[in-house]
Amino acid sequence: MDPNSLGYSRLAILSLNGGDVELRFAGTLRLQLCLGLTHSLVLPIARDAIQTNTAGSTGQLVFTNTPSGDVGFYRTGSVSEPRGS
Repeated sequence: MDPNSLGYSRLAILSLNGGDVELRFAGTLRLQLCLGLTHSLVLPIARDAIQTNTAGSTGQLVFTNTPSGDVGFYRTGSVSEPRGS
């Protein structure tokens, strides 16, 4: 998948130097989203909020994270209505 041409509501994960990952999400422009992380999908699922960003004029958000542990499950969630609408 080309991370620069994401479809709406798609998440791409890219490996960066030093073990970090870049997560790109395409969504609604100017919408504020929170990136959450959990290490297990066993109920009840508890996610840690790790970053909050606002989508730019193209709707694309970029999050950078240093993974901890062997497995990680990411999820984005809306924090607010689109700004400037």
